This record gives sequence, C-alpha cells and structure tokens, in this order.
Amino acid sequence: MSSNHSAPARNLRKTDLGAVIFGATHHTINECLSRHLFGLPEGHYSYIKNIKQGLVLFLFNYSDRKLHGIFEAAGPGQLNIDQYAWVTNEENTGYTRYPAQVKICIRKLCHPLCEEQFQHIIAHNYYESKHFHFELDRDQTGKLVSLFTSSPMNSSFSTKWNNLYSCLPATPKRQEYNAHVSLEVTNLRQPENPNQTSKVSYASVLSRTNTTIAHPSKKCEVEHGQTSYLSGQQTQIEENHEKDDSLETSTNLQPLVAKLIQEFEVMKGYEMKQNVKISRLEQELDTSKQEIQQLRSRVGFLESVSSSIADLVKLVDS
Repeated sequence: MSSNHSAPARNLRKTDLGAVIFGATHHTINECLSRHLFGLPEGHYSYIKNIKQGLVLFLFNYSDRKLHGIFEAAGPGQLNIDQYAWVTNEENTGYTRYPAQVKICIRKLCHPLCEEQFQHIIAHNYYESKHFHFELDRDQTGKLVSLFTSSPMNSSFSTKWNNLYSCLPATPKRQEYNAHVSLEVTNLRQPENPNQTSKVSYASVLSRTNTTIAHPSKKCEVEHGQTSYLSGQQTQIEENHEKDDSLETSTNLQPLVAKLIQEFEVMKGYEMKQNVKISRLEQELDTSKQEIQQLRSRVGFLESVSSSIADLVKLVDS
C-alpha cells in the first residue's frame, strides 16, 4: 500500500470536510474491499479522526493512478480497527503500517477515473506533480461524485459485486484473510442456482467491463490491435493478486511466528530490565544497611563521649 507519508494535511474543519481519498495498489486493493477497510499511515490521523459515518470516500490506486468510487464511511475514522491489515510476509513487526483506518461500504459502484479525468477537480490539492492532499472540500466532492455517477458500472456486474461484498466475513486476523482470499474466483457467468452468488474479485469486475470513461475533453486511450488499457491493467492486478495469494497461502503462518518471536523478545527485554532493576535495588539496600550501621556506630560513639563529658562535669562541680 502506498501513500503520501510526509504530506501535511489541509486541516479542513469538520464542517468543510466533504470526502477523503485513501490509497491502495494492485496488491492491496482487493484486500481493502474484502476487509471493508481503508487505511493510511498514522500521520494522517489528524483528519481521519474527523470522518463520520456516511462521509463520501474514494480509493486511489497508485499502480495505475486511477480513482475508484463511490464509497462511504460505515463508521467513524479510528486508529487500528484492524491491526493485521495489509501486512506482508516480509514485514517483521506483524502489525499494519496503515493504522489510520475507517470501515467502508459501497454507495454506488462506478467505473474508475483516470487521473486526467479528475485532476482538474482537485488541482488545488496537488503539492507535487504526482502527489496530492487526500482531504476534499464539499465543492470538490460534489464535482467528483457527479463525474463518477455519469458513468455507473453495468447493473449486472454491480449487483454481483455488491452481493459478494455484503457477504464477505470480517477478518480480524491476517491468516483468516489469507484463507478467504485463496477461495476467490473470477467467474462472472450467471450461476446455475439463481440463489447463489458468483464469487468475483473487484479486479475481475472491472476487467469484464469494456466500456471506457470519457471526460468531456479526454478519454482513456485504447491502442489499436490490443485489449483495452483498463482490461490489461486489471488483468495484471489479477495475476499479481494470484501470485500474492499463492505465496501467502504457503507461508500464512509467518506473520504469526514473527509476532510470537517479537513478543518473546519483548518479554526477554522486560525480564532483563527487571533483573537489572532488582540488582540495583539489592545494591542500594546493601548500601543503606552499611550506612545505617555506620550511623549506629557514630551514635554509640557520641553517646559514649557525652557520658564521659557528663562525668567530668560532675567531678568538677563536686
């Protein structure tokens, strides 16, 4: 998953915040949707905490630089709703790098927008040529929603995806997600039993829709003699996702092992600290005992001297 880690927030007021854009890649977009969860690095929590249920959300795919929508918040923005989300097998910590999270649901499934199509709407948000702030004001949100709704996804695909989406289970642990994703297939044909839902990935829904989106002045170009850019990109998503699934399924215990090792190391460190602390306290106790003994000796000496002086005074008086 990728995002503009160091970008300062626009710091829009809650009343001015109209929508938030989250980030994903080809490798994480399906996990975002199957978990019903979007996330960003902790530095973005300053405005993620302002997300309330019903707020409009979008998902930007850094791999092909397309914006997906329309989503909405199913609850408030929080930290670590799912601390195991988007954890790869290469990460030793076992915990997510994107803890600023929000649960999501689909408001209206539309074709994704090429960056050229929506760039002019959020032009004010760009602080570099390829990076922009994720907070959108109400005016920007309204224009983006209008642009998305001008090209809704085919109702049959939308219905199948929504059915799949609504029946996906919550996945609080990484290994449970691996087990679920490995069962996904990309068959969009009508099931023999009308009461069953064909299981499809978000990528396959997009790859089977051949209609491209056009801005009044621009279109996503399709080269002659090749499949559409949209289909090709989404096919690549599926291939990458399948490779990731295969790897994750074969090593789905690695995050758990890494987590246990980490916790063991933490416990060892804690034990060492406790031992050092106990040793220091024992030394301080010994020192205190010695000082007390020295004080007792000094008091005894002073009492002896005092007694001798008293005797001398009596002799002088007599």
